[in-house]
Amino acid sequence: MRSWTILALLAVWLPASPAYAVPVTWTGEWSIAQRISTIIGVGGAESAFGASATQDGDIKDLTADLGVAKAAANAQSDIDQDSTGNALVEFVRPFTLPASSKHWSVRLFGALSGKMTVRTTDEDITASAFIDAVARVLDNQGDTVFEIGDPLSTWHDALIRSPIANQGPAEKALLEALEETRDLTAGQYFLYGRIEALTGATKSPPGIADSTSQFFNSLVIGITVTPLAEPPTILTAGTLALILAALRRRLPTVASPGRPRDCREGDAA
Repeated sequence: MRSWTILALLAVWLPASPAYAVPVTWTGEWSIAQRISTIIGVGGAESAFGASATQDGDIKDLTADLGVAKAAANAQSDIDQDSTGNALVEFVRPFTLPASSKHWSVRLFGALSGKMTVRTTDEDITASAFIDAVARVLDNQGDTVFEIGDPLSTWHDALIRSPIANQGPAEKALLEALEETRDLTAGQYFLYGRIEALTGATKSPPGIADSTSQFFNSLVIGITVTPLAEPPTILTAGTLALILAALRRRLPTVASPGRPRDCREGDAA
């Protein structure tokens, strides 16, 4: 009795086929929405896109699956004015989740690598370094569906030395990987990324203060997409009854304690 009951229960829920990741259906190249390299006073700034980019202004690898953005800034004290360095890259690429599957599992992943430093020899002079990065999946209207690198994540960090307060150590290296997976319906989407490196040093004689935010090692982002099978089918009561009847005919009845075995046709006498 127990054997055919278990088999029947297992047969009620028809398993779905296993799901595997497939190549992303890109519908365009990477485009650079914004790229900034700004210096005020004494400092530097570099911004570029592409894994093969090596210098400020490079825009390369626009058909690569991974988006690689690079930003680096530094600032040194200047006797005449405050100094700042600001580098920013904002980039986006369209993709589609085909109608061949109604539902898709989309995994958004990325890694941020770089280093920040701050130094001041005068407690009245401020030196600061910031890094800000994010990756998002957007819908076809440009609204955020989900993201990694929110303001509370490790992709947002700062080092500060100032008369008011100090934040963080004098030097900090970052190698931070994040990921998030969501189930989405078929349709048009965008993969979006942004990285900004910002540094500052307040007005003071040369050599008093400096800061760096070096993330030319880059922000790397990407996605994987996996079609999800349709929900498994629940058998109707009639179909289940037929399965149970078939199992009863095929499986021998197990004798209860104290009762003789019920021999079926074909059993040995």
